[in-house]
Amino acid sequence: MIKGNNMEYIYILSIMILVGVGVILGKWADSKGYGYWNWFFASSVLGLIWMAFLPNTKDAKYTAEQAEKQVKKGNTTGIVLAILAQGLTIVQLSMIYGPK
Repeated sequence: MIKGNNMEYIYILSIMILVGVGVILGKWADSKGYGYWNWFFASSVLGLIWMAFLPNTKDAKYTAEQAEKQVKKGNTTGIVLAILAQGLTIVQLSMIYGPK
């Protein structure tokens, strides 16, 4: 079992990885026409997989109205995934650092 300072390093490393995934996911979402912050907080493997299947709304095949509808759906999905991801993180941290 990991004890003491090593646990703190793992915690810090985990936060750094989550922020890194969030930045990557947010930039990828932005490049496809979705909201950066909606997807930044959805930083998880599930978020990355979901983003891979969302269409690029900046593609010329979409009319402005179609793109707007797709962006709304995509951003809503990002928000839902963000809530789930952050909730899961809170549960995991409470299990690790909760009452002994």
